[in-house]
Amino acid sequence: TEVFTPGDLGLTVDEYETLLIDAGITTACMPGRDTLFTWFGPEPSEFDRRMVERLNKRGVVDDGFVAAALGVDVEAPLFSDARASLLRHVPESITAPSRALLPDALRAAVIVSLEDTAMRSAAEEDFLALLQSANPVAELDGRVQDYLSRTQALLADPATRDAHLPALFERLLVNRETFRSSEVSRPLNEFRGLLPSN
Repeated sequence: TEVFTPGDLGLTVDEYETLLIDAGITTACMPGRDTLFTWFGPEPSEFDRRMVERLNKRGVVDDGFVAAALGVDVEAPLFSDARASLLRHVPESITAPSRALLPDALRAAVIVSLEDTAMRSAAEEDFLALLQSANPVAELDGRVQDYLSRTQALLADPATRDAHLPALFERLLVNRETFRSSEVSRPLNEFRGLLPSN
């Protein structure tokens, strides 16, 4: 019996129960599950998506800038310290001769800030490269597709599936704990059954 089925790589009930047992998670909510929904965890919020959409529609950022930011640490779409560290390169305000030129002015200011940083981190180097890329959207798409393909291959191969499932589950548990402890998201964890802890 399958709990959910992303393609033909669905997680079986037995696999999920093994992950729970190995992680020492109690199943108080219901037998064989730690939350009401299997593999339930935080995800990027609709508010985040709407804010990016508004900034894009108002001409503050373009698709390339958004893709460059999302492309950094693409395998950690939530709670990425590497991506968050890039905020220091975004100016408090920006001016341009016209609204149409705002995205270019913002990109140029961020590039200058990154280039002026003597000892750039890996995330800063990556962000700079993506901002200067001819097509950051295609770069992001390629990274997402590469991650998806690698993950699917690891789950499809019986020799690697048993080792990769716990790694994915550990990432889910880390995201849950960060959600529970973050000053911003902690108030959203309204009852213990939503994201229970050990």
